[in-house]
Amino acid sequence: MGQLIRLNKPNAYALVDNEIRPFLKDISWYLQNSKANGTNHQKDMFYIINRKVIDGKSVTRRLNRMVWEFYNGDIPKGHYVFHLNGNSQDCRIENLICSTRSNINKIRKKTVSDTSSKYKGVYKSSQTGRWVAHIGVNYKRYSLGTYEDEWDAAEAYNEAAIEFHGEMAVLNSKED
Repeated sequence: MGQLIRLNKPNAYALVDNEIRPFLKDISWYLQNSKANGTNHQKDMFYIINRKVIDGKSVTRRLNRMVWEFYNGDIPKGHYVFHLNGNSQDCRIENLICSTRSNINKIRKKTVSDTSSKYKGVYKSSQTGRWVAHIGVNYKRYSLGTYEDEWDAAEAYNEAAIEFHGEMAVLNSKED
C-alpha cells in the first residue's frame, strides 16, 4: 500500500513503502523543479531531494534513489531510477525501475506537449501534411512511414515498439 511522508510545501507529500518510512520520515524533504538543476525534463517535473553537509560538502540525495538503494543496493554507474507511472511523488518500490537512459526512454510515455501529435513516435510533417511514424532504437531513429491518419501512424509505432522493445514497450492507445 504505502504511507505518506511530508515535504517542505504545504499539503505536499510523497508516497513510500511501509518498510522504509521509519527511516525517511524525520528527514527534511524538498520539492525541486527539474529545471533547477539543469535537466531537460518537462517544466512540471519535480524531484524530491534532501540536502546534507558531509565533510564540509553539500550533498543532495533524491528520494527515489534512496528507496531503490534501500531495497536493491547501489545503483550501477550509468543507470537511473525512473518512476513507472510518471509521478515523482510516488516513490514506492513497485513504481520504480533502475535502468539505462536508453531503456528508460523505451518505456516512457510521451510527455512533450509542443509536438503536433498526441501519440508517441508520431508527428505531422509540415511539408506534406501527412503523419510520420518513427521509433528510436539504440540511439538510431528509424522511419516507419507516412500516413493520412494520425492513428494509423500511432499503430505503426506500436507494432515497431513491440518488435524492438518487447514487454517494455509503451503503446499508444486511442484514449491518449
